[in-house]
Amino acid sequence: MALQPGSVIGVYEIIEPLGRGGMGEVYRARDTRLGRFVAIKFLPPHLQGNAAAAARLDREARLASSLNHPGIVTVFDIGRLDDERPFVVMELIEGVSLGARLNEARLRLRDAIDLAAQVAEALAAAHEAGIVHRDLKPQNIMLTAESRAKVVDFGLSKSLPMPAEADEPTMVLDPITGAYAVLGTAGYMAPEQILGYAVDARADQFALGAILYEMLTGRRAFRRDSGVQTMSSILEDEPLPIADVRDDVPPIVVSIVSRCLAKRPEGRYASTRDLAHDLRDVLEQIVLESRSHPRPRRQPGHRWLLPLVASGALVVATLASVLAWQRGSSPIEATGTEAAAIRQIVVLPLANITKDPADQVFADGLVETLTSSLTQLERFQRTLRVVPASEVRGAKISTAKEARQSFGATLAISGSIQRLPSAVRLTLNLVDATELVQLASRTIHFATGEEPLTQDTVVGAVTALLALQLEPEAQRALTAGGTTTPWAYQAFVEGRGYLQRFDRGVENIDRAIALLTRAVEADPRYALAHTALGEAYWRKYEFDHEAPGIEQAVAHCEKALAIDNRLPAVHVTLAMIARGRGRYEEAVAVAQRAVELDPLNSAAYRELGRAFEALNRLPDAEATYRKAIDARPDDWLAYNTLGSFFLARSRWSEAEAAFKRVMALTPDNTRAYNNLGATYFRMERPDDAASMWERSTAIRPTYAAASNLGSYYYARARYTAAARAFERAVALSPNDRSVWRNLGAARYWAPGERETAKDAYAKAVELAEAERRVNPRQPSLLAELADSYSMLGRRAEALDAAAAVERLGSGDADAMFNVASAYEQTGDRDLALVWLAKATAAGYSREAIERSPGMAELRKDARYTAHTR
Repeated sequence: MALQPGSVIGVYEIIEPLGRGGMGEVYRARDTRLGRFVAIKFLPPHLQGNAAAAARLDREARLASSLNHPGIVTVFDIGRLDDERPFVVMELIEGVSLGARLNEARLRLRDAIDLAAQVAEALAAAHEAGIVHRDLKPQNIMLTAESRAKVVDFGLSKSLPMPAEADEPTMVLDPITGAYAVLGTAGYMAPEQILGYAVDARADQFALGAILYEMLTGRRAFRRDSGVQTMSSILEDEPLPIADVRDDVPPIVVSIVSRCLAKRPEGRYASTRDLAHDLRDVLEQIVLESRSHPRPRRQPGHRWLLPLVASGALVVATLASVLAWQRGSSPIEATGTEAAAIRQIVVLPLANITKDPADQVFADGLVETLTSSLTQLERFQRTLRVVPASEVRGAKISTAKEARQSFGATLAISGSIQRLPSAVRLTLNLVDATELVQLASRTIHFATGEEPLTQDTVVGAVTALLALQLEPEAQRALTAGGTTTPWAYQAFVEGRGYLQRFDRGVENIDRAIALLTRAVEADPRYALAHTALGEAYWRKYEFDHEAPGIEQAVAHCEKALAIDNRLPAVHVTLAMIARGRGRYEEAVAVAQRAVELDPLNSAAYRELGRAFEALNRLPDAEATYRKAIDARPDDWLAYNTLGSFFLARSRWSEAEAAFKRVMALTPDNTRAYNNLGATYFRMERPDDAASMWERSTAIRPTYAAASNLGSYYYARARYTAAARAFERAVALSPNDRSVWRNLGAARYWAPGERETAKDAYAKAVELAEAERRVNPRQPSLLAELADSYSMLGRRAEALDAAAAVERLGSGDADAMFNVASAYEQTGDRDLALVWLAKATAAGYSREAIERSPGMAELRKDARYTAHTR
């Protein structure tokens, strides 16, 4: 039948055509029953009787109707015309498509991020419902008059496959042409989609990355003369750098786009909800920044700040245990000669040319082991400084230029691994990071299954690249704890590859344990493999809190010591385990031995200082951190650690000076801004704190960034906004007890959310008690536990934890305030006042107490002023 204005189809009156395409005609219509306007999509006449086309339209209706999200078009009804053509009745969107908007001009930065965040949230809802769109493009994103984004056209969508369907391809019979074709639109399809492989939610992330690129630059990320050439470009090329087109896009936005456009799905986000959170965090910072004044953007880096919220107040503290490497100078200033003499080297991620996941693990392990080996030479090559592999991973550095910008590297080792029919080719290059020229190269071939890679081969290639003339003692240090058994070395390398990804889940830890066990079985005297196995078991304990992991961790470290008791790495690992178990005296002894063996070992100084802190031997802790600066005046991590020590002791001006020193040494180091922001926050300089956090978050938002924002909102009594920010934080870091407690506090004071606060506090208690069982000698943990129990109404447990804090003693002002808060909540006002006096004497902010909602009644007590002078 002809569809003319005025035609009536059931209860729908056709008003006017809105548009048409190869798979449908869309009309404005009026629902005569409800008196509302709707959009009706019909199968076009030329596809009448085409079962595949009808099924596609039916799929669109079925999948879209199963979703309930403001960013996804709502389906109201389905039906058939007299000629059996199907139609779908859906929400009428008064607006234009994003494609039409982009035809006019590129978007403002804020508008582009806002729309991308909206689309990501809509896609996340679809993905969590098991639906992937597969044809996301600007034409399928409608914009309302209020600039709200609506994802439409689920015609190519499908339910995410069950395991039995996992190999379902995206190459299908096209209902229009009758030929086999790839589902999707050239220019926005992910590489795996083009190749006809099965796709998942990450294919939609790729499309969104291409769309965000287009919104920012006004040009397609991938576009050639024909669709086939465009798809080839997606497989082979990288888009023109955004900075070449536009100079006001923050590095973090560039990083998000690049991650979405990763050629392999594994390089994209683990979940689209994470992508949505990142975009929303960036948008919040842009909005916050626009309300103050523009600030300079910096290059990507890494950052850590842990805000701790008590039931009635905000407490901000840094994680002194999170350390990093960077170029530096003497404790005061470095001379130009000293700075120039240092060769600062970074081992970059190795390119996995054949894209085999097993090769990727091996490549990651090689980077880890190469870095560790070179670090051993610092004692003998006094001008050599090596960037830890963990810092390279954390900052997502992949090029010599980035290493120069973020770490001040002067040399970089890059390379690739490629699996050939009968061998594996490992290529290593030495690059001048300042001039960006290659200085030397080495290629190693080893036959698969016959001739595994050996430690001597790899270490020899690297020392040859660097043209190092090693004395016998240095040569021994380089190979100390190693193996001459090829298969043991190969298993060790792969095990290290999984172990460096321990934060991605227990599966990686279990794989690392299996491979490292294979290494020590192949060579029982492989000390470094025993050490790594000890660390792996400790990481497993940290993940599941099951005691057998501790026993295995200690046993393997002791085996390593029995083989070679002069390995600093073994002593550092044992010190870490001892401190984690609350055996602080043992940790001191073991860490001191590590420092004796390697006076430049930053990790050894860290463990020794933290053990002294745990024992309340504060002068010794401070002296240890200062010795670290004396030993390595070119290493900023010593200043970062010392600053964190000062911050925990409420020595604000000294903390500020230390973190400013970190900032001066490493201008792109996000932790410097973050920790300095924490210091300013504690000094009651919230605007300065926000400024520092904005700079840090502009580089890379993480769970800590979300938590910082929550702290910012909480301090301003914006409890609902704080709760949402902390929810994002716990989604990114689900096993962090302090962030769960933060969430409980925000929900407790947010209107209408008090009941939900109980779940957050209960989770905080669960995590804290698991940690307490292994190490009951942590005043800060016990103080948080007392506060959480008090907020749950569990008075006896709260008082027990508070009493434990008093028995242990602590100079931490935050812990003292948390105990005061717990006593106030349990109705013990006299004790609350005593502990509040202790907290203020230790440096806790009077202004923070005045803001604390949990202390509102206490502040009315006539004794309050006398106790907090």
